[in-house]
Amino acid sequence: MGSLGPLLDEPIVSEDSLFYQSVYPSAAPTVESADGLYFTLKNGQKIIDSTGGAAVSAIGHNNSRVKNAIIKQLNKFTYAHPGYFQNSPSHELADILVQSTGGELSRACFLGSGEYSC
Repeated sequence: MGSLGPLLDEPIVSEDSLFYQSVYPSAAPTVESADGLYFTLKNGQKIIDSTGGAAVSAIGHNNSRVKNAIIKQLNKFTYAHPGYFQNSPSHELADILVQSTGGELSRACFLGSGEYSC
């Protein structure tokens, strides 16, 4: 962990007010912005975001197509619970997913997260 030295920052909140797991022996680096696969840290250093998970790996940070699609949808409504309401975006996506399986699947089900798939 000695090589982490230049990346470490001072805590930006008191340790009493925020609890989270960290792999760093002291405060983790502070991210100021991100673009594509890169974070720009508070000290100006640009590093690859190797922790971003599937969404960032697939689409990147600050993706203008994704941001525009989100804004367009947010201007209509944020969320409509699928147990109580229908909405065109989910129906259109279900059609695309079913068609992409070449007949292997006949329906799609959208849930809150991957934990529901178990």
